Amino acid sequence: FIGAVIGPGGKVIQEIQKTTGTIISIEEVDNKGIVEIASDNADGMKAAVARIKGITASPEVGEVYSGKVVSNVAFGSFIEFLPGRQGLLHVSEIDWKRVENVDEFLKPGDIVEIKLIGIDEKTGKFKLSRPIRIRRTNNLSVNTDKQKTRRRRVFCFTYSPGMHLPSREYADVPIC
Repeated sequence: FIGAVIGPGGKVIQEIQKTTGTIISIEEVDNKGIVEIASDNADGMKAAVARIKGITASPEVGEVYSGKVVSNVAFGSFIEFLPGRQGLLHVSEIDWKRVENVDEFLKPGDIVEIKLIGIDEKTGKFKLSRPIRIRRTNNLSVNTDKQKTRRRRVFCFTYSPGMHLPSREYADVPIC
């Protein structure tokens, strides 16, 4: 990850030093990158540490990130959740209710809290979700007076010697 922190021609490290007012030195010891940050400003040092951690972090499925909306397309939004790491927040993952127009919910530059829910094994693309991170509001809850129900088959698999078929039960399941 040393190369990612330094960047092409030292561009990334120079930009971090310039914006945070810090002095950063990097050296390799026993195949490990050692980063030293010096500053007379605690906030600048914290910002530099956060930027470097963001560059060297490996995205993990299930983790929650704060990301910036980069662009909107008809099928969702691209969110940068770590420096240089973007994922797709599909239109079906933007809100609990159906979203017709992505631009009504998210605008480029917005900061949103998202959860990494998957990484495509073949392409390495990141799949993000937002409803997990937002609460349902009262106007989205189902009105219980008009709630419809239907019979749904529920299978209960219990095994006992000599039994080959699962037992079946029926339950009333509300339709949302």
